[in-house]
Amino acid sequence: MKNYNFRYRLQIAAILCVLLISIFFTGCSPLKKLNVLVNMEPDQELYFKNTILQNYEKKTAVKVNVFDYRNPDSLEYYMKKYSGRLNLVELPYEKCGALAARGYFKPLDSFLTFEEMRFFNDNFLLGSFGMVSARPTLVPRSFETPVLVYSKSKVAAAVKIWPEKKELIADVLKKYNGFGLPSGYILESDPNYWDFYDIAVIGLIWTRSEAGGITNPRVAHTARKNGELSDFIQGGIYQCNGDSSSVGSCSGDPVTDFLHWEALYVSCGVYNSKMWNAGWGRSELMEKFANGEIYLAPLTIRECFRLHGTGHAERKGLMKNPDDCGVALLPQACSVNLSAAGNPLRGGRRSVMTASTWWAIPFDASSALLSYRLVKFISDTVQHAAECAQFGMVPVRKEVVTQLPRRFADPWIRSSIETGLGQVIQNGNITKNDNSQRINISSLYIDLWFNLIVGRNWAVAGDAIPDRTYMEKTIRDRYTTKAAGFVGISGQKY
Repeated sequence: MKNYNFRYRLQIAAILCVLLISIFFTGCSPLKKLNVLVNMEPDQELYFKNTILQNYEKKTAVKVNVFDYRNPDSLEYYMKKYSGRLNLVELPYEKCGALAARGYFKPLDSFLTFEEMRFFNDNFLLGSFGMVSARPTLVPRSFETPVLVYSKSKVAAAVKIWPEKKELIADVLKKYNGFGLPSGYILESDPNYWDFYDIAVIGLIWTRSEAGGITNPRVAHTARKNGELSDFIQGGIYQCNGDSSSVGSCSGDPVTDFLHWEALYVSCGVYNSKMWNAGWGRSELMEKFANGEIYLAPLTIRECFRLHGTGHAERKGLMKNPDDCGVALLPQACSVNLSAAGNPLRGGRRSVMTASTWWAIPFDASSALLSYRLVKFISDTVQHAAECAQFGMVPVRKEVVTQLPRRFADPWIRSSIETGLGQVIQNGNITKNDNSQRINISSLYIDLWFNLIVGRNWAVAGDAIPDRTYMEKTIRDRYTTKAAGFVGISGQKY
């Protein structure tokens, strides 16, 4: 009996010794595992795995497996496929509402302590956007917004010769508004102060050579028949003081005013026609800007970083002279039509839709608290700032925002992120979100743009000058009526 007790105690001591050694070398409890579902660009996913998650695994001894999905519309399929095995999901904001309403995600206040909830509220920007049924559910990952990318040298050259081109340009614009340039107009050297008239002016300068001939238009935007074009059009409607009702109903002055500008830019040769003839998307816009075929375009902050590069191996940049890459707020909208005094009849703003990505914890995650702590680690100030600097993410951590000079030493990176933040502030509560009629609305605006703008259906036959009254009637008769049948998720009009 004594020998048995001795052997039993010896076995227990050996087991305890192994456990103590394991804890000593791992620094925490025995190894655990987390599964994360993400949708990232390949180079960022590589950085996410090899830098951020490796640091996390070394610190915690928690293994993180990463799975990816490419199409946000397939997200619900993956949520069902990996049910019970996923611990964390990265998803675009426009997909959050519908999935959360179906009970796929766990509210943060169902497992976080009061102190942890206070940390969340105190440290993340726009956390209130992550509320679902009045409960905090989503954690912000990054914000995304279009900005204006431009060639610094070409803008500077145009501003320099602007005075000698003023009379020519005023004569061109008089054909469209009956007046010419707005009263007291000057072309600002800083594009952050531009409005829609400035886009017309600088575009006309670029298309008029010094000898007075016509050169290739140097302004473009995405014109491929997909959601990028629809988002651009909807953003323009918001810029013209539209709201979700204007967008959903395809009606009112904001819709007509924006399309009136699009027609003017095409009619007078500001826009490069290759953008619709060749179906340029954002990747083509980056390529054409990098090779000097265009000088100005709306792109996202991420795309500006791809153009310029960030000094990292993953982001070398597309431009031969990255110092020529300027980034500014989007132009302020206004109406083409002017008053008798030469002022725009209707003003506007710079606001478009903010896109964003969020972290969500599945309702059946095995360890919700561990999942949240992984998010907290990923969003740590130092790591979040490093990822933002490398990939052009608009930051979500308040500490990063309040310490921009400290967190971003490179002047171009710091300035570009400041511009991105400034644009997000301009956008306010206008966000890209989901709707059951999203595809129908998108198709409607694509068809509208190609009909009126590319098809030049902006006036009676044979009239080259866009007629706002004609356009307004065409929109109302063909598209407003069609949009009236679209009903959103909530049962309200889009």
